[in-house]
Amino acid sequence: MRKSGMVDEKKSTIKIFLSFLNASDFFPKYAPGVENWKHKLRGYSGKKKPMDFTQNDIVEITKGVKKYHYDLFLFSVENEK
Repeated sequence: MRKSGMVDEKKSTIKIFLSFLNASDFFPKYAPGVENWKHKLRGYSGKKKPMDFTQNDIVEITKGVKKYHYDLFLFSVENEK
């Protein structure tokens, strides 16, 4: 698979993941470096110019997803007691 295909696949996976979460809760806490995430999720800016996640955004979101997963794990362990 070409690199651009992998990037597109990651972008679609991110959008599916974020459809299960409230993005306004996720981005400030887990991916604070991603700017204009509302526009990027929508696919265009307020001036109708196309916008999409950059490679750096994808890296930061991936790290945020891992941190979110870890936080869920810790929450479940704490609540088993």
